[in-house]
Amino acid sequence: PDVRVIVFNKVPVMAMLRLSTKLSGGKANLAQGAVGVGVDISTGVAIYAVAKLPVRKEVKVHPDTSQKLAGFEVPFWKDILKMSVECQLASGLGFLGVDIAIDNKYGPEVLELNARPGLEIQNANLLGLAKRLQRVVGLDIKTIDRGVRLAKELFGEALSKKEKFKGKKVLKLVELVRILNKKGRKEIEVRAKIDTGAMSSSLDVDLARKLGYGDLLKLMKDYKLDPKMNERQADRLAAKAKRELRELSDDVVDVVAVRSAQGLSLRPYIKLTFVLGGVKKISTVNIAGRGQLKYQMIVGRKDIKGFLVNIERK
Repeated sequence: PDVRVIVFNKVPVMAMLRLSTKLSGGKANLAQGAVGVGVDISTGVAIYAVAKLPVRKEVKVHPDTSQKLAGFEVPFWKDILKMSVECQLASGLGFLGVDIAIDNKYGPEVLELNARPGLEIQNANLLGLAKRLQRVVGLDIKTIDRGVRLAKELFGEALSKKEKFKGKKVLKLVELVRILNKKGRKEIEVRAKIDTGAMSSSLDVDLARKLGYGDLLKLMKDYKLDPKMNERQADRLAAKAKRELRELSDDVVDVVAVRSAQGLSLRPYIKLTFVLGGVKKISTVNIAGRGQLKYQMIVGRKDIKGFLVNIERK
């Protein structure tokens, strides 16, 4: 058995155990039947396991030993994370998979480095790798210890068996949200979609008008994007709009050019106060044309921190 850690830009971004089985011929090879166990980067606790038996599926216990495959801690976890980053620095690769075995006498020892590690680690963690990589790209990581600390801060969110849910509010996919209007004197209640795929929360233009932001939307009409514009030209127009609008309106926090399924558009960002799940939120949200969509508001990841989301409940 070994531990595989994916490292990118000096930050361990995902990890798993690979446990050999009789089916795999004693090899820690998932394609041949070994068990893949997702590991929480922050704690080193096993959280989920999959195996090809012969179809890839979740397994609760090791098929040969009946040992439980979630809830136990991988020993030497901090050392394993530091070794993984050291291996990246030594290799000169920006992205790699590090395989480490734990020896009875010597502790963690590097087996090999992989320039193109397989993606089965995503199944073992029930998570996609791309979004984690995007959170790390471009960061200036000065030291190995900083890379390890950042990994724990960013990716220690996986729900291991040892975590306690007590005190956490559970949101449904659609929640009633009470929004304070621009003057702060009136609340408007709307049904909002909880969207874990979006970073920021967003309001429909009609809802924004009801809340008192009609004057801002009129000013936005002076700034029109040509669909033929490239991203650099769109960003320049957004920067110009932000600069000029902030002189005309106290409501504007930012203006961003966004390319979506509806095409290229400029979206103003405003400060908004609303109540979600009994918790008051003061957030920066964007205004977009959502008339063709079912909900006039979506609540993004920035505004659901501290909550759990039940994806099966409306």
